[in-house]
Amino acid sequence: MDEFSLRLRWDTVTNIPSRVFVFFFDLFYQFVQVLIILLFKPPIPNKLEEPLQPYGKIAVIGAGLTGVSTAAHCIAHNFDVTLYDKNDDVGGIWSHVNATSGLQINSLLYRFHPGVFWKEGFPKRDEILKEIRRIWKEYNLEKRTRLGTEVIKVHRVPGTGPKPDSKSIERKVTDDAKLLSDRSQWLVYTTKNRDTKPDGPFDAVVCTIGTCGEPHRIEFEGTDAFLKKGGRIVHSSELDQLQSYKNEVNGINDKTITAESSSSHREHDISSFELNDSQIRLSLAEKTNYADIVKVNKTSEEPKGEQNRGKDISNPLDIHRKTIAIVGSGASGIEAAEWAVEKGAKKVYLLSRDDKWIIPRNVIFDTLIAMQPFGREMPLSFIYEGILKEIHYRDLTDSVAPKERGLFVGTPVVNDKILGYIRNGTVEYIRCSTEKLTEKGALTTLHDEGKKEREFEVDTIILATGFKRPSIDFLPKELFPEVYSRPNLYLQNFSTEDWSVLLTNASYMNAIGTVGHFV
Repeated sequence: MDEFSLRLRWDTVTNIPSRVFVFFFDLFYQFVQVLIILLFKPPIPNKLEEPLQPYGKIAVIGAGLTGVSTAAHCIAHNFDVTLYDKNDDVGGIWSHVNATSGLQINSLLYRFHPGVFWKEGFPKRDEILKEIRRIWKEYNLEKRTRLGTEVIKVHRVPGTGPKPDSKSIERKVTDDAKLLSDRSQWLVYTTKNRDTKPDGPFDAVVCTIGTCGEPHRIEFEGTDAFLKKGGRIVHSSELDQLQSYKNEVNGINDKTITAESSSSHREHDISSFELNDSQIRLSLAEKTNYADIVKVNKTSEEPKGEQNRGKDISNPLDIHRKTIAIVGSGASGIEAAEWAVEKGAKKVYLLSRDDKWIIPRNVIFDTLIAMQPFGREMPLSFIYEGILKEIHYRDLTDSVAPKERGLFVGTPVVNDKILGYIRNGTVEYIRCSTEKLTEKGALTTLHDEGKKEREFEVDTIILATGFKRPSIDFLPKELFPEVYSRPNLYLQNFSTEDWSVLLTNASYMNAIGTVGHFV
């Protein structure tokens, strides 16, 4: 029962009254989770039994957090399911971010499945991946998952689906057989069967590709000049593999890997992307996360092109006593700034083209914001913004808080530390547009000083430019009329043209919400 053990925050609590409060709060937190599991967790199917008479066959596209949850619910409710993912492991975006990446909201609001049990209020990547894999295995989804298989087209079986001359709102169906005849069936074409027979037919398709795909990189003018002078350019999603992975596999400066286990690492070949079961078990036993191994091997296979210049895993990133510029002030930029400070950077410049609201990691306050009934900027939104400026920004209101951007206009950043780093001068927040790179660093145009140019002399540039939005072009275009495209889909993201197609956590664009809550 180790995974259900309590983890109290004694290291951050010094006085007895606070320790008592933390103890009972943690106890209540774990009790609520256990109660949710007992009341709402769907039954786990017998691994030795297949659905003898399934209600239907469902294709789930995307084996990330939402895809695994969706497939688990389908299996628990007597549906046969096939889970597709183009990557070589489950976990979605969480298998491609840094180990320091964590939730932006409290884990009570991130229950992607009723069976999830969190140990932390704001768990990091490894705990999130562990829970995803646990649900995946508990519901016997391994043999139903096709990894390394990208879906390239979903096609309706001819003769099935709603008839063009009969709008569902006008139909008065009295015969069950007539109703069934209007149901669609779907064929799924993948990179592995494009020239052969497609998979299917499926009675429904659930698209769970998420909202974050490949890292979004920006190619600035002057990149070559900066690199030739010894500068480094990395994406914020690569910080783990560039700074610490080489040390981990060699047993250097690692708190979790002993000298004995590090020698075991050197005996195993990690240059091959195809990891066998023994290597995976080794990585788990020695606490080297599988996601890190996959990230390193993927990087070694990538061509040395425009997107990978300045990126060399054979030369680990050392930022101790270095000056860093971070392009982008969203969640990944704030996280990168924290990471740089913790790794001993001398100075961090946070280059912000657009201000983002930074809200505290307070479950009560964050819940009240998310519960705003309209979910968008309203005339009284200034009340929330005023409270934030008074209790969170305080003396940094003029220099950091958004001046013209409403709280409910975009996605805020949830963070408690960054404002403190800005106050003590370790991080300097700059409102500017990054124009190009130079031999010394980054040339910017300042927003607050009449378009004045300023050059920042830095050793390393971190591109905190986020991720590309995954495409849903593999779905038929007629499913999404102009007025009902992402994010304006019907109710719980069903296609208005065919209710056998569902997009779960794949239509979110930009707003405040309790993302990740179980479906």
